[in-house]
Amino acid sequence: MAKTTRELTSGTIWKQIVSFAIPLLLASLIQLLYNFVNQIFAGQFIGTNASAAIAASALLVACLVNFFNGLGVGASVIVARHFVLNDHEDYSKALHTTFALAVVGGLALSLIGILGAPLFLSWLQTPAVVFDDAVLYLRIFFISALPMVMYNLLSGVIRALGNSKSPMYYQLIGGLLNLLINILLVTIMGLGLVGPAIATVFAQLLSAVLATRYLLRLEDEHRLHLNKARFHGEMLARILKIGVPAGVQMMSITLSNLIIQSQINTLSVPEIAGFAYYFQLENFIYNPILAIGQTVMVFTSHNLAAKQPDRTRKGIRTAMGIGIGIAIAVAAIMLFIAPQAFSLFSTDPEAISAGIIVMQTTFPFYFFYVFIETFSNAARGSGRSWQPMAIILGNMCGLRLVLLFVFVNLIGGIRSIAMVYPPTWAAAGIMLMIYYFASHCIDKPVFPDANAPDQDES
Repeated sequence: MAKTTRELTSGTIWKQIVSFAIPLLLASLIQLLYNFVNQIFAGQFIGTNASAAIAASALLVACLVNFFNGLGVGASVIVARHFVLNDHEDYSKALHTTFALAVVGGLALSLIGILGAPLFLSWLQTPAVVFDDAVLYLRIFFISALPMVMYNLLSGVIRALGNSKSPMYYQLIGGLLNLLINILLVTIMGLGLVGPAIATVFAQLLSAVLATRYLLRLEDEHRLHLNKARFHGEMLARILKIGVPAGVQMMSITLSNLIIQSQINTLSVPEIAGFAYYFQLENFIYNPILAIGQTVMVFTSHNLAAKQPDRTRKGIRTAMGIGIGIAIAVAAIMLFIAPQAFSLFSTDPEAISAGIIVMQTTFPFYFFYVFIETFSNAARGSGRSWQPMAIILGNMCGLRLVLLFVFVNLIGGIRSIAMVYPPTWAAAGIMLMIYYFASHCIDKPVFPDANAPDQDES
């Protein structure tokens, strides 16, 4: 029987943040390896066109999946709060509502992706030379939508209980399976682009099964009971109040990236592939920052529920410092080894050169993303979700699309597309920092549960 933990309301703050964030980081890096491995096998054993086909669908997949990941944010905040408060009845309702949401949402996403793949890819102006391959890859990939959504939401619940290690192990096991199946189907059986897609399906399924098994084996008051899985109306509303804005934010940002991808798809095939390789390598700097942000959200939820605002503020400051240090260090290392890193995906010099241009344009400014993740997740952990959503959408969607139009028409080329990212990171990060201090969100938390004793709607 698995035991639940409560790690973030006591102890040395920096040690708590680092010990919680490291498994989160490793889990996200392992998840990154799913597509990373797929791109390596496609580029090295199938060809540049196969890499471009995967790239053409990658952002579309992220757009659809990210909405449900946002719902997982709402579930994590609510589960964490009731867990710390020892409110077993509402905790159970939140857990079983989240499981029902994962199943229904995953099935809906699979259906949408499989049926809509050709239409979505045509909207993205996917080049004709890779269109059929991209449709095939996407349809097989979306079979994994159900286990993918289930894993993401259920792992968020596990982390809300103070356990960030188990999801990491599940991702590691799934990642190893993904690698082995790629070796079997691509290099031995020669199935081409079908191989990486099938590998992803089985890897995601295994991770989802392991996460479900963990929750089924918890102590009784925290355990998942499959026969109790259903929507509890009031609890669903609480989850959606935080989760929908987070999901809309994640989906909308990816939609803006889809528009950018449609512009990328007007470039040459090597340049499309170069951007695809960049997006894979970008995750090595993005995922550590994301892990810090997720840690801030759980840390804030736990400590505000325990009525420890001073500890909450100290934790946020500590996380900010750690995140900025990581962002600067990773950017420097990746820029130094850029030619070798891009050569992992392809021997095509044009594709490698294109990817390096994008990295040189964006990575020196990536530390601004720490501001976005830290302050937006601090606000969500305090019960606020609409405000950070509005700030992020205004800058990373609205401003980004304006800059895309200006830069492409005035400068042109692959560098002009990459240039839209740094100013929007900076603008969103600074505005979120201003909102964090101006709203006093740590001293005035707002939670959607009406019975919360520290609720403040001001």
